[in-house]
Parts: sequence; C-alpha cells; structure tokens
Amino acid sequence: GSEYDVVHRSEVIKNNLNPNWKSEMIDLRTLCDGDLDMILKLDVYDYESDGKNEVIGGIETSINGLINAKGGGGFDITS
Repeated sequence: GSEYDVVHRSEVIKNNLNPNWKSEMIDLRTLCDGDLDMILKLDVYDYESDGKNEVIGGIETSINGLINAKGGGGFDITS
C-alpha cells in the first residue's frame, strides 16, 4: 500500500455527533508540494479518551478532485 505523511490535524471536537469544523487555510506547498493532482488521503476519526481513536470515514482524492466535487455537489466519505 501507499504511505502518507500527516501534514495537518484539525481541532478535536468532543461529544458531538454532528461536528462543524472551523475553516482552515493550508498552504499548497505543505499539502501537496503544489501538485494539484497528487493523491491526498483525508480521514475522519472518532476521538476516544483512551487514545485509541477510531477511523469513521475517509477519502482519497486530489486538490483538483476536491475542486471538481465542490462544483458537482460534493463527494462521499466512505468507512
């Protein structure tokens, strides 16, 4: 399988089944070294106080994929 580097972690929102995260700016050089077609892996975790956070969904896409999804109504996160 592919290996990924963690380049960003969002804030933790505890005790909320429908969280809303703050908008954040991430420099394209940090995120994908300016390559808009580089595959990015975005995962969403359920926070657990014991540190064993659980993946509840994710997607592999690119910046161009995100841009196209926004224009087409979004994308699905799979678990």
